Parts: sequence; structure tokens; C-alpha cells
Amino acid sequence: MALTGLTDHGARTLLAMLNVVGKPGRPLAGAGVPAPAATPAPAPAPTERFTHTERQDDATLEVDGTLITNVDELLTRSGVDLNLWEVTQATVNAYQSSRKNAASQLTYAAGVVTGSAEDKGGMFVQQLYSVKIWLKRREDAARMLALRDDVLSDIRAAAARAPRVSPVVARPAGEGNLLYLGLHDLHPAKVAVLEEVGMTWSAEEAEALAIKVITRALEKAARSGIERIVLPVGHDLAHVENTQGTTSGGTPQQTSQTYRQMRRFATRLQRRLVDACLQLAPVDIHAVPGNHGRETDLTIADMMAAIYDGHPHVTVTAPATARSYRQHGVNLLGLTHGDKIKPDQLGLLMAAEEPALWAKTQQREWLLGHYHIAKLYDLLSGKDALRDKILRGTEVNGVRVRYLPSITATDYWHAQHGYTQSQRALEAYIYNAEYGYEGQINVPLREVS
Repeated sequence: MALTGLTDHGARTLLAMLNVVGKPGRPLAGAGVPAPAATPAPAPAPTERFTHTERQDDATLEVDGTLITNVDELLTRSGVDLNLWEVTQATVNAYQSSRKNAASQLTYAAGVVTGSAEDKGGMFVQQLYSVKIWLKRREDAARMLALRDDVLSDIRAAAARAPRVSPVVARPAGEGNLLYLGLHDLHPAKVAVLEEVGMTWSAEEAEALAIKVITRALEKAARSGIERIVLPVGHDLAHVENTQGTTSGGTPQQTSQTYRQMRRFATRLQRRLVDACLQLAPVDIHAVPGNHGRETDLTIADMMAAIYDGHPHVTVTAPATARSYRQHGVNLLGLTHGDKIKPDQLGLLMAAEEPALWAKTQQREWLLGHYHIAKLYDLLSGKDALRDKILRGTEVNGVRVRYLPSITATDYWHAQHGYTQSQRALEAYIYNAEYGYEGQINVPLREVS
């Protein structure tokens, strides 16, 4: 039976009262609804109240009456992009909320209230929280977004221009030789002034010399039955890490290019080197980030992956690990820049990090850079010593460690500290899949200057 004779206002008022109070176990007259079983009622879900304000450079985020207990949970629930915002202040307050333990199922339509209401007795007491966060827009947010868009634009443009297939010339079959081209530590954006250091260096000089030494090394290797070429990307191909002109560690550098110019120039140069290598054999591009621009070196590797995506003669490997490895038959090559690890640790690290590859190989070598000079580390005595013209590495317990030289010029900082006597050269190494180390190709800078 329905309640009748009420005005609309009266019906709504009665409905509100009954929804809160009601009589225990007694339905409204004539409703015909039996009293529910006496079971413990679950705590009601809190009614959360979210507020959010945002201005150009700051914002606030607040929630009240919530079960959220910490700042991180609120940031996650709200989807705040911490690449764009940083937390400057936050508060978390706890309090208890109580309400009557009542239940009702009432409806109002056309001036008629129907249903039932029940007062179960007692009160709900619930622990609730109020969390407020003050946010500030990151000062570098716009720069980061612009850089991301700029890099993506470069990748799309370069990929659109890249040939899908590059020719590979005929080569002796069945030789099984791998060529590692050690163009390490190029630093094309470095500055060297003749009056200060007795030599010059510019991006244009770096590009011209890099092409010359790579071409000469390929000419020398052509008679050796090269099956594949490993061409590293990184090893301080990026001279700085950001638009502020600092390294990954925050050290300021003098550069001949803006950050964007440097990144685009380095990408174009790496592509020229790959295409030159493709005239001899398929190319495996392997990322080895340096200490000057680690993330930028990896970005250039990612751009190479986009440019040569689907290319039948090019692969790109860009490991996220600090050290990476390449197997070729009986050879295991360890690749890292050389600035973060002591050479006497490298042998055990290779065995520990790649036990399966270690067990499959007999010739094991590390190919490092960073020092810009041909350098020997005496693993037995633990002392550094410059390599002579014949000895190009040291071998202990079956692991050889090589520090490769560079063709880069000396800048003013290195000249100040006396680092001026390095023999500028490109070193390349040939490894046979069955027999191991085959030999070395050396291209002194004076050979192509």
C-alpha cells in the first residue's frame, strides 16, 4: 500500500527523514516488505570530495573523506605527470567520522513514497583522511616536451628518407670473420683552437676524418672475408647531455654546436658511417653510451633503430645495461665505455654476467674507450702503464682488455693537464668464428690527413 495525500514537498521531507531514521524491523504500512535478517552491515564507502585548482605554474590537489593515506597514492589516483610537475608541499590529516547504522530502500514518484526503512542500532565509526598536495610546474618541463617532439620529428624525417635496402658488395664466402670498427670517443662538438692547443677541431673536421679512417679501415679489411661488421654508436659521440652544455655528470663543456645541432649532426654522421660499411658487409650497430652524453648517445641509437627498421642488412642493439656482450663463434666481446669500472674486475664480471656465453667461447676480450689513448692495464700488478707500439692489450686468465685510441683532437682542458701525447688513430679488430682473434687493422690519423 502506498502513502497518499502528501504534497510533493511533504513527501520529499518524509523520504529524507525515513532514509536516516526509520523504525527497526518495521516496514512502512502496507509496503509488504519483510524485515531483513539481522546480519552485520559492512562499513559504508566514504564519500570522497576531490578539489583541483591549476594555474600557469602551480596547482593544488586535495581529497577529503577518503581512505587514501599518503601522497603517492593520491598522485597515482589523480594521474599527475611527474615529468611536468613536482611536489613542493603536502599534508595528510586523519580523523574519525561517525554515522547512524540505518538502512532504507525508499522511492518517491508522483507524490507517493514506497519502500521500507530500518534502524539497525548503533553507530558506524570510520577512520578517514584528508590529503592535500601543492604542485609546481617543473622549470624544464617545456624543454623536455620540446626535446621529445624534436627527437621524434628527427626520427620520422630520417626514417622517411632512408633507403629500405642498401647494396652489399660481393665478398669472399665462408670466411666467417667479424670486423669491429673502434671509432671511439669522437666528440665532434668539442672545441680545439690552434693558438691554445696547437691543433684545431670542429664538427666538420670530425666528420671528414671519421669518414676517411673508416673508409681506409674497410679497404684494408676487404681482403679478409668479412662476414659482418660491428659499428659502435656512442662512446661520447654526444659531447654534452643537454641544452645547458653539461655532461651527464653536470660538468660544463665548451661546444661548437647547440645541443640540437650536435644531436642532429651526430645522427647524420652515424648514418653516413653505416652506409659506408654496408658497401662491404651487413652491419650490426651496437650502442655503447659514453660519460659525456649517455642518454643522448642512447637516443641516437634509438634513432638508428627507427631509420633502419626492417633493413635486411642492418641490426641495432641498444642495451639498457651498463655492460653488454657480443658473441661471434668462439669469441665473446665485452663492450662498455670504460669510465665506471676497474679493468681488473672485467674478467670475473664477464663470467658472472654471461655464464652461458662464457661456456660457449674460448676467445674473450673487452673493448673499451674513454681515455683517448692506447693504454695497457697490468692486471697482475694492478698498475696502469702506457702501451708500447706492439702490445695492444693485456691478457690474464683468458680475458684480454683493450683500451682503444681516438682520432679526436686535444681541447684546452686536456692540454692543461698534459694529455697531449696520444697517438690519434682508429683501431679495428678481426675475429674468426672458428679460430678466434685474427688480427688488427690500424689507421693512424697521419695516414689519411
